[in-house]
Amino acid sequence: MSHSDHQMYDLIVVGGGPAGAAATLFARRRGLRTLLLDREGFPRDKVCGDALSGKAISILHELDLLDGVRELPGATIHEVVFGSPGHVDAHIDLRRHDHRDLLTGKLMPMEGFVIRRKVVDAFLFEAARAASDRCIERFAVSDLLVENGAVCGVSGRCTGEGDEGQETEFRARLVLGCDGFNSIVARKTGVYRHDSRHLVVALRRYYENVGGLTDQIELHFVDEVLPGYFWIFPLADG
Repeated sequence: MSHSDHQMYDLIVVGGGPAGAAATLFARRRGLRTLLLDREGFPRDKVCGDALSGKAISILHELDLLDGVRELPGATIHEVVFGSPGHVDAHIDLRRHDHRDLLTGKLMPMEGFVIRRKVVDAFLFEAARAASDRCIERFAVSDLLVENGAVCGVSGRCTGEGDEGQETEFRARLVLGCDGFNSIVARKTGVYRHDSRHLVVALRRYYENVGGLTDQIELHFVDEVLPGYFWIFPLADG
């Protein structure tokens, strides 16, 4: 038997990563009553190159979070190096270029950062938690509620140690799936597509006490893994 939360939300956001956190923050600006759910507890890690640039910077600026990101432990990036299979490098000095803001269209200084996903995701999640009407960590959505052919909520249960409970239902006018590659929302609505011919796999490893790191990130393309590449991204602690 499932338990139903009797509150009606305007929006349920499934997934509290960068996409879900941003969606929650934008929803708050629109005055939407929002419930944020994530199956993990924060802080949590994700395999990633840990770089923030371009469109991400524009969105952080629009959400008034960029100053907070600048204060997180990480490295500020001023240059990008592209290495070709023919051993020819291309250097781009970000300080010599502006970029057009994704949302406002205004020209802004180009900047980038390398910050561990565990750190930046927790920062974004806490901002979203403060903006949401309710936020539940360690809640795994298992199904969607459907009435009259339309999605009207989600069901699932808490998964934290010692916190496993009965299935709970939450209802909303809109459910937004921000739950990543294996999205339960995408699967349940039939829009999930997995094409093994277009699969990308990333491997990440951290090295300590690396000398000679600068304010640049490096992307190296080699014949053996094209169109893949190797990346070298510096962190603040070496």
